[in-house]
Amino acid sequence: MTVLPGGTRLPGHHDVWQCTVQIGHAFELAYVKLVPLYKVVREVVCGLIAQDVGLPVVRPGVALLDESGLPTDGQFGFATSAVDVQALPRIRDDAVFRERLARWPALPLAIAFDDWIANQDRTLENLLFRGASDFVLVDHGDAIPDIAVDVPLLNRLARIAFSDVSKPEENVAVRRVQQVAAVFDQVDFEKIKLASLSQGWGGDAMLSECCRFLSDRLVHLDDLIAQSLGSTQQTLPLPRADRTNQGS
Repeated sequence: MTVLPGGTRLPGHHDVWQCTVQIGHAFELAYVKLVPLYKVVREVVCGLIAQDVGLPVVRPGVALLDESGLPTDGQFGFATSAVDVQALPRIRDDAVFRERLARWPALPLAIAFDDWIANQDRTLENLLFRGASDFVLVDHGDAIPDIAVDVPLLNRLARIAFSDVSKPEENVAVRRVQQVAAVFDQVDFEKIKLASLSQGWGGDAMLSECCRFLSDRLVHLDDLIAQSLGSTQQTLPLPRADRTNQGS
């Protein structure tokens, strides 16, 4: 999408602007993040994969900034459109948040997703409430960090959801998250690369590295999930075939 002049900075967000963008012959409002190219790549990869596996995310896009007049030396930024995330209500009460989070159908898959992409930045600001027990995942610029593929990181979503459950409940949660994570085995990275149009905006090499990281990390995902939920049982991870057969 091409960002047109006249954008306005969002209050409280030093790098996010509301802008009019052109997509083909159509015009619409979008939120444009002025971040380094490697963060654009991470946002695009995570957004496309989340869409592919059925997780609720804002529609990802790449913004061409040449005509934007925005205060940046970069040629490209990350953009989201179609969902006005600023209009989504935010839950400030921890007890209310946890109660609604527990009833969110996508919670196990979202926990597995954050373990897979090595995202430890799932703060309340990056998990937006959409009403009832429905949430939207945003902001993946700090995911897929430069770490070894088998290194566990803090999973904030898992910690919030399961911080005070009993050991038997914890073991059930681990197994459930491992089972739904089977859907990641079906992600077609070549399809993700094609959908990103990365050759047209200079992200091709970095995007391939991100996909390679995720492909290699997938082998360790059962162990990473068990660690993020606090389990010490070494027999918990399911064989890949059993996970695929059980599905979600």
